[in-house]
Amino acid sequence: MDLFPILSPPVVRPEVVMPWTTVDVENGTIDELVSVYLHLTHGANYDDPSPWVASSFAARKQGR
Repeated sequence: MDLFPILSPPVVRPEVVMPWTTVDVENGTIDELVSVYLHLTHGANYDDPSPWVASSFAARKQGR
């Protein structure tokens, strides 16, 4: 009888991609470059909470 459950093998992750190597940030009109910049800086991590938002009372109460 084993004490620990059988674990699945680790997931193979794709290689880390640096956005500036795949997106042209030098050529294009000003509007296109601004659009690319905004998508690169604000287009990820929608689910992450903002670091400056204080936790609610319920979250602090459960932490005790």
